[in-house]
Amino acid sequence: MYESLQLQLKNLPESGWQWRGEVPQALLENGELGEIAPLEHLAGAADWQVTIARHDELFLLRGRWHVAARRECRRCTRSFVETMVGECERTFRLTPAESDEDEAELLPLPGHLDLLDVLREDFWVNWQGGALCRPDCKGLCAKCGTDLNEGSCSCNRQEGDNPFAKLLQLKFEDK
Repeated sequence: MYESLQLQLKNLPESGWQWRGEVPQALLENGELGEIAPLEHLAGAADWQVTIARHDELFLLRGRWHVAARRECRRCTRSFVETMVGECERTFRLTPAESDEDEAELLPLPGHLDLLDVLREDFWVNWQGGALCRPDCKGLCAKCGTDLNEGSCSCNRQEGDNPFAKLLQLKFEDK
């Protein structure tokens, strides 16, 4: 499977190239393949659709992927599975550009492109820290650690207990 994600852009036909399929979880998590850090905490394979169009000396890669990842809620620390979705668009070239304004990535001949690395890199770029198990997650009680999504706790929470309670006493002038 890994071999099918290796391309030589120099040999790409004028009509371009396209692929749609699943990239196995084991392949994405294998640290011995590719140069980009392997993905962790996946809950399955990644579904990926990718096309590469050839325009003279430029190669335009466009892709869309989704994968389920195991996450931990930043408020209640509950584990949950989140479907992550991403779209990528990258331009490559095999010869140096004549102007500095060209933002295409230069690949040395024969233009070896590791699509596993492209997918991994795009996943990490789209990774967002601080995931929530649900938008209305109430989190944990700061005193006793009770999950407030499952019910209230018996802690006596007073305004003075909060280290930021003094900020409520600040008065601001209207300008």
